[in-house]
Amino acid sequence: MKPLAIAVLCAIALPALGSEFGDRYPSGGIGDRARAEQALREADAEAARISREAAAREAECYKGILVNQCRDEVRRDKLLAEGELRRVRVEAHDLQRKLDAEE
Repeated sequence: MKPLAIAVLCAIALPALGSEFGDRYPSGGIGDRARAEQALREADAEAARISREAAAREAECYKGILVNQCRDEVRRDKLLAEGELRRVRVEAHDLQRKLDAEE
């Protein structure tokens, strides 16, 4: 029962925390170079956190039943969280390129 509870909590945490990062940087919310650099630094840290958490969740999958279904859920949640990271990184890099072109 305990591993199941941990897996459920992790399943809830990964997408929620990924969306928290996206909420800090809403679309169009990066307006200057300092904010873009900060977003890129935080995106790197968030990517490492997502990878660690996904690996921990996947390890928990092997302790239960329906391993493939559990792993698919982990993979899907990881892709959603990484999609938010990608959106923020693209926006930050676009702004940096635009500012570099203006200089």
